[in-house]
Amino acid sequence: MTAALDSKSREQIAIEFVAEVRSIKTMADYSANLTLNIPEPYKPAAMEKFSKWQGKMVQVIAVVEE
Repeated sequence: MTAALDSKSREQIAIEFVAEVRSIKTMADYSANLTLNIPEPYKPAAMEKFSKWQGKMVQVIAVVEE
């Protein structure tokens, strides 16, 4: 797991981890809910960061791992 910090505020602005895509559901408003399964070694840090970011917009870049 890696993290990136904002150069001015030193606040963490990025997180990188591996996860399994578990499901995707289309909602009534045409948005989509994506469920990821985060392996145990990454879970504590990822959950802490995402709970702080809940309700905020994030940029996602996904790369398939073989």
